[in-house]
Amino acid sequence: ILGGSMDLTGSGTGKSGILIGTGTGTTGTFTGMADTTNNTLTAGPTAIVLLGGSLLKVQGNASEGINLGSGDTVKGDIIINGSVEALPSTANGTTAGNVTGILLSGTTDGSLGVGSAGIVEGFGQGGQGVVVLGNVTQSIQNFGSILSSGTQATPSTDKGNPTPGSALVISNNVTHGIYNGGPLTTSDTTNGPGSISTNGNSPALLVTTGFLDSGSATPVKIGGFVDKGGAGTYSLINRGTISSSPQNINGASTGVEIIGTSDTNRVTLSDGFFNTGTIGATTWAEYKKHIEKD
Repeated sequence: ILGGSMDLTGSGTGKSGILIGTGTGTTGTFTGMADTTNNTLTAGPTAIVLLGGSLLKVQGNASEGINLGSGDTVKGDIIINGSVEALPSTANGTTAGNVTGILLSGTTDGSLGVGSAGIVEGFGQGGQGVVVLGNVTQSIQNFGSILSSGTQATPSTDKGNPTPGSALVISNNVTHGIYNGGPLTTSDTTNGPGSISTNGNSPALLVTTGFLDSGSATPVKIGGFVDKGGAGTYSLINRGTISSSPQNINGASTGVEIIGTSDTNRVTLSDGFFNTGTIGATTWAEYKKHIEKD
């Protein structure tokens, strides 16, 4: 449980704010415990909780805020009610920083949940919010904000800014679906929209096979999530906002991309896609006007 601040800014690269695993090739299992006070997401055990107002901040190229190692298993939910920020070594630099807010390369035997006050951010060139490379046996739920951004502040130019990666990448099975929360009815003022957003050229939400290595790709199956508004069971439910709006002119823009890498390595949404929220992709181009004089 993190209730305060964990600050890993400064020099250095390849950092992990919270590392689940040894990082040495020896694998294992981290088992959470029952926590009905801080985990209202599921009735299962809780592995990691960032409380409201807490901050986990890490800086350095190739760093992650939370890192579940390949081959390792976490038994329990990961709950983010605070903020996770991953920053590159050099702010606003165009050299690949490749930082990730949350990287789940191993098996998550539970759910990943971002609460209404939760924020997961990856900044800089190639920065990503959440990347899921291992199996998730329960669900991925977002009621807060998952973001990838080239810069931390509004840039002063519309050219040459660092380009982040996707805000949310899913490249393995999620047994009980993906839910981006929001109002349950047209008159619902209690449940605000969850946000998945990027200002780069990669899709805000990407569901694909073989994200890091297409040569070792396997099929991806997203199971069903029971909609909190009573609409039924769907693999991907969006009641919030999924958006892409590049900072640089003439940039590609995609809200959601679901794509396999071959006929055998497909992405399957076993229960379909339900959307009552907003999915948007905007871009803009440079306009030049030519004036001829007599």
